[in-house]
Amino acid sequence: MTVEKSEGEKRTKPLNAQGGQTLATIHVIPHLRWERESDETFEMRRAKLLNTLARLNEQMGMVPDTGIMPLRSFLLSGQTVILEDIATVRPDLVTLLVIYNAGGRLGIGPWYVLVDEALVSGEALIRNLLLGRTNAAQYGLKLMAVGYSPLTGGHTAQLPQILRGFGMDVAFLRYNTHKPHVTHRWEAPNGSSILLINHGQHVFGIQTAHSAEKVAEYISEQRKTRANGPFLWFYDSGVSIHPLSDIVPDVTTKTGISVAQSDLDKYTRALRQEVPDNMRPILQGELRDQTLREHDYLFTGTLSTRMYLKQANARLQALLTSAVEPLFTIALTHGNIPYPANLKALLGHTWRLMLRNQSWSALGGVSSDEVHHENEVNARKIADNAHHIITESLRALGALVHEPYTPLPHPDRTWILVWNAQCWSRKQVVEYVLDLPNQVYPRRVLDDKGDELLFGWQSSTRTISFLADVPAVGYAMYSIELGNVPPDEKLHGIRTTPGTIIGRIDGETVSIQNNQVVWKRGETVITDLLRFFDGGDAGDAFNYSPPVVDHIVQADLTNDVRVESSPMYERLIVKHRMRLAPALKEDRTRERGLKLLELTTTITLYDHTPGIFFHTEYENTIKDHRLRAHLRTGMYDTHVLCDAPFALVRRPVRIDGATIPAKNAEGVSNTHPLQNGVTVAQNKRSISLLAHGLCEYEAIPEDDQVTFALTLVRSVGWLSRDDLQTRKSAVAKQMPVHGAQVQRHMTADYALMPSDDDNPAKILQAGIEFNQPLSVYQLDAPPNRLRRSFLSVVSDMAIGADSDGDGAILTALKPPERGQGWVLRFFNPHERPVELLVTPFVRPIVDRGELSNLAEEQEGFIAPDANGRMGVLVNPHEIVTLTLVFPQQE
Repeated sequence: MTVEKSEGEKRTKPLNAQGGQTLATIHVIPHLRWERESDETFEMRRAKLLNTLARLNEQMGMVPDTGIMPLRSFLLSGQTVILEDIATVRPDLVTLLVIYNAGGRLGIGPWYVLVDEALVSGEALIRNLLLGRTNAAQYGLKLMAVGYSPLTGGHTAQLPQILRGFGMDVAFLRYNTHKPHVTHRWEAPNGSSILLINHGQHVFGIQTAHSAEKVAEYISEQRKTRANGPFLWFYDSGVSIHPLSDIVPDVTTKTGISVAQSDLDKYTRALRQEVPDNMRPILQGELRDQTLREHDYLFTGTLSTRMYLKQANARLQALLTSAVEPLFTIALTHGNIPYPANLKALLGHTWRLMLRNQSWSALGGVSSDEVHHENEVNARKIADNAHHIITESLRALGALVHEPYTPLPHPDRTWILVWNAQCWSRKQVVEYVLDLPNQVYPRRVLDDKGDELLFGWQSSTRTISFLADVPAVGYAMYSIELGNVPPDEKLHGIRTTPGTIIGRIDGETVSIQNNQVVWKRGETVITDLLRFFDGGDAGDAFNYSPPVVDHIVQADLTNDVRVESSPMYERLIVKHRMRLAPALKEDRTRERGLKLLELTTTITLYDHTPGIFFHTEYENTIKDHRLRAHLRTGMYDTHVLCDAPFALVRRPVRIDGATIPAKNAEGVSNTHPLQNGVTVAQNKRSISLLAHGLCEYEAIPEDDQVTFALTLVRSVGWLSRDDLQTRKSAVAKQMPVHGAQVQRHMTADYALMPSDDDNPAKILQAGIEFNQPLSVYQLDAPPNRLRRSFLSVVSDMAIGADSDGDGAILTALKPPERGQGWVLRFFNPHERPVELLVTPFVRPIVDRGELSNLAEEQEGFIAPDANGRMGVLVNPHEIVTLTLVFPQQE
């Protein structure tokens, strides 16, 4: 939720001094709005791009005395991936771009790809900007020192701090506001701020050529706020086939104002000449306002379009940051990797694949079926590369990962390594499919001390389960003794029997009563805990829209209820059924007839782990519909806390406003983005809905509590339409996209996690643990040390001397972009400063710590004590990067 303040702020200054120039000028900025994929495949888009660039190159080189105005400067793109795409087929064109850039005539960056910030993690945003820099340097271009994005949609609250960390103090963004021409200072939760300019690229409509009349109207609107300028005009050179000189004289005539070719830096200098930054009104919070104004689009439907892509992204994003990078980083400095350059290059390539899959149109699900098929192929490549890097990193640390379908070198034993990337120790029930020969079974599970552990064994799937206890930023080894006799069913078997109740020793229960799921925890009883609702969706890939006449169906809970009992957990297995209209007809009304949709859900209570865990599976054979799980919380507040990149943002439970808008506008929606979880708190207690790759929720007040409606799937058959109730105009090509109907087997993992306090770090920890479960690997040979922690991070909020995450969250352990060492990143979610004591448990001990910005540019030193400990201060809501340098790594 965006908050506007009028007072100026004097602490945050522009990074560069600004010179003066005449204000009453229209700054025209020729630019190219290009997306790698959309309604066409990448190859088709690139082929057309080459022609566009060839034409623009002609205009850049036009001779003035011909009467045709040359393009003095040009804004190529906000994303540097375009350089790779061009260089593959026309490296000579890239050479020309380098020449124009060196002469100050061509702007690019700062991103590698443009993304929807609501759908990716904070670390992914940082890697995006880092790779943008790497890409530009590789081709010899200088990036703009501006946070530029042409995309319509929301922006995360911490973006000002992230951009500041890369040396940028101004951003040109498209965001929804009732004051589109007011220049603000946008302040991050930590107090850092940037100059925020709403460039209004969509004022001329989607893919519409410019006219002098339209430009004059736009300048007239700017005059209402800034009578004497400077004025901004973004000219889309990719849409118009005519040179800029054809329209400039008419614009000058109709406005009475001179037009000057400009760039983002020149326009920023003019704005700062008009009013200094510290006198601008302040904006705080995320930029996701819903204004009902023309062209103010959030495209909230992209949060749930092609949900399978979001789920794959969540899984792979977590894999890279919680397993691949930490293990590889440690192996580089304290292991023995034969060819480290190969793995470094492979990690960079994998992040490129990851980020391309995170592009706005790809992860948003708003491209053609062919494009999204390629996204799934790329996801497989990312997973394969990740597995290889992990295997080689563990080998370098002395652990030999077992190759599936190969003989065990020790027929009487195998090993399990459990890895924890977080800065606090974790206990979690792990479930892992063992690769064993036929007629071979686990006999005993021993921990690193040789103590025997209780374990469960499911023979049909060959899945072993046991309680793992793993230190912070480290691993624990478990030895699995093997034999030819199946484990004792009474001690280790997993049994499924008819039943309607499960529970824990402390009296917590989940039961089925009167065809309702009931959760009892202490004195708190939540009835009708889990329900499923389905309704029609006459929308498109960009927006949900109910049919004119809709029928919301609640699923029936069947009598087929079973209990799965294990030494590690108890699990209810329930089935819901609903009969639904199979699709929409051409007139967007529901087809006659009914089709059965059956949902199978497991509800699990784990030993030693709080919370209640859900897993739902179904075959999605229904079209044109939206299926949601409704989960009651037993708590009420007018606002909820939702995790976002490096933040917990506060959002209202309900937003009032028209759901049916005027033409060229978008109706108000109460669905919002979700990354790891959303929380409601009451009387210092809280409960969080956690979800894995299910990126859309709605908070519904009912029966004196908040119910979270979690979207499981949204099936639509069109890329864009012009007859939605929630949006009255098309925003892309009106073409069918059958893949967006998601006719496939679907799964959903989500949980409810109660807490007896509302500590923001604890809330974030719960979401992290759910979305980054302990990593498990079967080994043929264990490392010399059976239990090891590589890093301790103790905060001044810790109880005791153990590594903790109560003060600050460790969000990254990665190799540095340059040189060697460990790059650590911490985020403080509290309203108070946090002091950290950082100690790497490796030999030789750390030589020094280097404080740096997010671009990994050094800003200071920290000298360790004799034991390698370093003190780090992290201010409220601050992101801090620390590089550990070890001896002989200069």
